[in-house]
Formats: sequence, structure tokens, C-alpha cells
Amino acid sequence: MNIIVLISLLLTSIVIAAQGNSAMKIVKAGRFVPLYGSDSTAVYVRDFMMDVYPVSQQKNLEFVAKYSKWRRSNVLALFADKNYLRKNIRYTSLSMPNGL
Repeated sequence: MNIIVLISLLLTSIVIAAQGNSAMKIVKAGRFVPLYGSDSTAVYVRDFMMDVYPVSQQKNLEFVAKYSKWRRSNVLALFADKNYLRKNIRYTSLSMPNGL
């Protein structure tokens, strides 16, 4: 899975969980080889929570609308590549405020 999509889903899941609307499970810490980039060196990842259920396009859209730093036009290149939010949100079919 693309790391950018994974990060987006993870952040969305955390916000939804904080609102008490989602079942979360812990992903235990460990050493993992990233599925992206040219370096295949294992990295240590601390425990984190992940949503049990996929995040809907509407929930992801609501997250991006609420937290403008995650909009495609604002997100840091460290967290997103040129494909970030290109396909997973169809602005024309969802209730998106102008300017996103």
C-alpha cells in the first residue's frame, strides 16, 4: 500500500477515534522494511493505533476539510507525493467546499 495513503488513513483514523466513532486496534512496535524509496534498511516503528475499518471517502473528505494542512495544496512534501489525494477523493461527487 502506498505509504502516503497509509499515513492519510492513519491520521484520519486517529481523529475519528478521538471522537469516539471508531474501533481501534494497536499495531505493536517493531522493525520494518519500508515499501517505498530506494533504501531497504529496516526502521523501528513505535506502537500506534489503527482503525479496524476502512475510512470512507466522505470521512476522509471531512478530515481534510477540517484540517487544512492535509489538503493537497498545503500538505508537506515529506508526507505526500504528486499522487496524494489524486484518486481517493472525488471532489465533484462529494460536498467539498470551494478551494480544496
